[in-house]
Amino acid sequence: MGFDMNQVATASEFLTKEDTDFNGMNLTIRNVTQEEVGQEKDRKFALHFHEPVKAMILNVTNIKILVALFGPDSDGWINQRACIYADPTISFGGQVVVGGLRVRPCQAPPPPPPQQPAPSPSAFPSPQQQQPQQRTIYSPEQQNTIAQAGQVFGSPQQDQVDQQGRPPITTGNDVPF
Repeated sequence: MGFDMNQVATASEFLTKEDTDFNGMNLTIRNVTQEEVGQEKDRKFALHFHEPVKAMILNVTNIKILVALFGPDSDGWINQRACIYADPTISFGGQVVVGGLRVRPCQAPPPPPPQQPAPSPSAFPSPQQQQPQQRTIYSPEQQNTIAQAGQVFGSPQQDQVDQQGRPPITTGNDVPF
């Protein structure tokens, strides 16, 4: 079997776009250092994380995002959480779209569901313990009072009905408003 050239092409001591995707990784910043990178050994700022991932070399855009999120003092970034994600729209030199890493605020995780203890079997009454539902029985006087209240609070034209118990038909002229 041959060599996996994808492993060779993406081998880097620093985080690359191939190490994540657009969903990103929520990471906790451990510290900020300056690192020598490239053949010319340029000094670049790098984010190091508490999680077991490689450090991320920062470009000017990501530094501006971090300043907007956590302030200009890099010591204030320590223990802050950020989402590192692959952005496929990043261009190099303003011309060639190559993709790259970006920083954004972490999405707040949804709150966990409230923990409710499972009811114990004794919380449910046995069939012998269940009480039959009680029905309210009204005396004839109470029934009369209820019926009269229904007439008082019924429709205003309740006493005006035809032989089938329907309200009279009104035209637009005899509507009181």
